[in-house]
Amino acid sequence: MPPRRGCHLAMPQEALLHDRDLVAIAPVTTARRIRGREDFNLGSELMVGHKVGLSTDAETPSDGLHRRHTNDIRLCWVISGDRSQLDRRAFKDIYLRNDGQIFAVDDEVLDEARAANAPRLRLMRLLPGPLREGLRPQWRERIVTPKEIDWGRPGDRPRSKGDRFDGYLEKLVQRDTAVSHLRREFYSALTDCNQDQAGVSWDGIASIVGGVSWSALGDPYDTVRALGVLATVRRNELTVQTKIEMSNLPHLVNSLLLEPKERRSWSRALRSLSESWRPDLLAVPSVAKKIERNLEDAHGDPGNELL
Repeated sequence: MPPRRGCHLAMPQEALLHDRDLVAIAPVTTARRIRGREDFNLGSELMVGHKVGLSTDAETPSDGLHRRHTNDIRLCWVISGDRSQLDRRAFKDIYLRNDGQIFAVDDEVLDEARAANAPRLRLMRLLPGPLREGLRPQWRERIVTPKEIDWGRPGDRPRSKGDRFDGYLEKLVQRDTAVSHLRREFYSALTDCNQDQAGVSWDGIASIVGGVSWSALGDPYDTVRALGVLATVRRNELTVQTKIEMSNLPHLVNSLLLEPKERRSWSRALRSLSESWRPDLLAVPSVAKKIERNLEDAHGDPGNELL
């Protein structure tokens, strides 16, 4: 255990040990790689595991931890009261890519736990900012009880029972009449493979929320086809002109996005969407292999990859 790791472990213990289901706290070795980002040292940050659980995306926590808690562990990030660390790109990547949860334990949390004689955690949520101010992600926080967390099943990542990032974003769009209307027109244009109308709707939305212009995305035909596939994955509804049935989504994705060389630059966007909305798609070997191939081919050529 690195210097001072013991004192960082003490606070989560005190905040959680009021509940007999939250007693098996154990430190996890420092993670050296987070989703392919090498040499990220968590320093004094603590990943803990306990019976009802908390979760992280570190590649390989301690083997001992896995052996002791294989049947009931969840893992999560538990940070101290220093909010500045949340600005580090790694934490935002973990939250956005995995919809995982970050918790904090500080003096205020401990005071509430002692007063209630029950577990308390500070829930850190990364949510989109105002629609017409660029949707810049903002951290929001509040102290919660375990009942306000969706712990899931063993191996799941704990999540807030409230709206997640995409759900919160959806509500923002629905409340904005102009953007909501433009989005409906955009989806309709993608379904009809109408490049001109898709471009008009895209630029209309970009003028409100920000973003690159339609012309900057590349060839209009390939763009409307690729975005049609992404919209299909996101909506779980055919939004691209094709004879392939929705029931054969892996074939649709392979044929219309991952195989055509002109559209492979959208592979990372497909992977990100699938992680949130259709994780089963990434479990299909042909899809997973093609995404990996395309990302490897784009490595070293950032201009050939669209996020």
